[in-house]
Amino acid sequence: MKTQLFNRNYKLSLLFVSAVTLLAGCSANGIYFDGRPSQMASPEQRQAYMVAELDRVFEVYQQLDQPGISVVIKKDGDVIYQRSKGIADFEQGLEISVDTAFAIASVSKPITATAIMMLVEQNVLSLNDPVLKWLPELSASRQDITIRHLLTHQSGLPSFYTQKNLPKLDGIDNQGVVRLYAADSSVLFPPGGGIHYSNGNYVLLAEIISRSSKQPFSQFLQENIFVPFDMMSSFTAAETSPKNTKVALNFAKTSKIFGVSDRIVGPLGIFSSTADLSRFLSALNADKLISANSLHAMTSTQSDKKLPGHGGFYYGYGWVVPPPSYNKPYHYAHAGDSEGFRSLVRVYPNNDIEFIGLGNGGEHTIDLLGVLAGVVHEAYILNL
Repeated sequence: MKTQLFNRNYKLSLLFVSAVTLLAGCSANGIYFDGRPSQMASPEQRQAYMVAELDRVFEVYQQLDQPGISVVIKKDGDVIYQRSKGIADFEQGLEISVDTAFAIASVSKPITATAIMMLVEQNVLSLNDPVLKWLPELSASRQDITIRHLLTHQSGLPSFYTQKNLPKLDGIDNQGVVRLYAADSSVLFPPGGGIHYSNGNYVLLAEIISRSSKQPFSQFLQENIFVPFDMMSSFTAAETSPKNTKVALNFAKTSKIFGVSDRIVGPLGIFSSTADLSRFLSALNADKLISANSLHAMTSTQSDKKLPGHGGFYYGYGWVVPPPSYNKPYHYAHAGDSEGFRSLVRVYPNNDIEFIGLGNGGEHTIDLLGVLAGVVHEAYILNL
């Protein structure tokens, strides 16, 4: 039960559209096609197919008066589809838009990993730094853990986000989590000796960012990522939302997640919109945040161990990535799950396709995002 609630493995295998009936015929702009993308010759036909299918899925499966989703899809750096539908906040009657801020859950990890790589490029950090260099209060049992081990979930740290710890998490911040680990010397395996997806790894990374940069983690993100790239709806759980930002609630009803309000940031705890995440990916892919070499490292396998529960995929630095022998279109991705908040980002760099989806409707949300991502995959990736 606690694994399902608090340390869920986010399966990122391709979700196709078997749950929906694919259309054939004429799109709204008059372009005709014969049903399946493999029979389409032109980019215009593929886009017409995608738009028609996505619109139909929105109309059939997402209601206006329920918690909902926001989606942005990009091709060759340009937005080719964006749509939002549903309620962000029942009490205020706020509808979801591309500028609505959602808790993006574990999609926070690629942002945290990017911040680490920025500091590495500035020679403030090294991936081989022992964790005790920056967090000396941890026990000697952690002495062989490096920043690289934290990034790749190979530290051997047990999970802190468990049902047993739930009462301790209400109101807790990153320093509180560090204290939990300082009081616990247990390890699941020697560093590098296994792989265990743990939010604790990214709490420690966020705290290392704070200590090495000599500023709060949230301030580092604001000054180096959010503000420079116009991510004006983005903030963390450790700070208040920017003025005039519309914030989606959990199931459109509450700001609490699993009944508690914590200020944990790094593995989760970042709020952002689909429009802002689109800007983040644009900056990342244009080498404006980190170098192309660093991005390549982040989106490549960084261990010989598969990530349990991820369909044979591996972990890079903050991204779930395919194995080296992958013979399908290469992509990197991450999903997130914080009770009602669900998120999915998938990038096909060789095909210049990006899918960004956020929602606040729980299981229905992630199922719907999976179907929409499958439509994009079928329209643009298959048989190219």
